[in-house]
Amino acid sequence: YLQRLTSLRRQHAALRRGSYRTLHARDGLFAFVREMPRECFLIVLNMNRHPVTLAISTAACPELYGPFRDLLSGRSARVEHQQLTGDDLSARSGAVFRREETSKE
Repeated sequence: YLQRLTSLRRQHAALRRGSYRTLHARDGLFAFVREMPRECFLIVLNMNRHPVTLAISTAACPELYGPFRDLLSGRSARVEHQQLTGDDLSARSGAVFRREETSKE
């Protein structure tokens, strides 16, 4: 797990040098954004001893929208109406969501 996180950090400059904004920090759930002009990551950490359903306000980053994919598990999440939603996040785990490119037709 730690090797995978280290590898992701090496591969993506935004995880090392991108701007940082906290979205949520309470009740054992911590979420923040790291981004650069061409990369956007939404990191969510569940410090609880129980799973939590993803429902996190993204109002602090109104430009966030669309589909995201967790680079650790492959699960998907979505930001719509300034809310990140997705499947449950396991106890004492985390997700590194990357914004997915959407086709512009």
